[in-house]
Amino acid sequence: MLLADRPHRWARVPADRSLSASTVEEAPRFDAGPGRGLPRCTVEDIEVAGCPIRAASGHLELAVPAGRLRRRAGLIVGGIEEVPAQW
Repeated sequence: MLLADRPHRWARVPADRSLSASTVEEAPRFDAGPGRGLPRCTVEDIEVAGCPIRAASGHLELAVPAGRLRRRAGLIVGGIEEVPAQW
């Protein structure tokens, strides 16, 4: 439904094939809706906000706009619930 109500954007995808990959990659994030998440698996060791995330570990990518998130002692707060996190 991401592009169904945006015909001007949908028309750009077949007209410019370079948009195909990013459209397919980004669509699930929009369709997840606010407050929901998408399961992800890291492919290499990374660090996010000082928190190490090991390769092959599972995590949930929150589909909440970054502007709505705020830090509070070990929590990411936003959307419809508080999600425990390590800082």
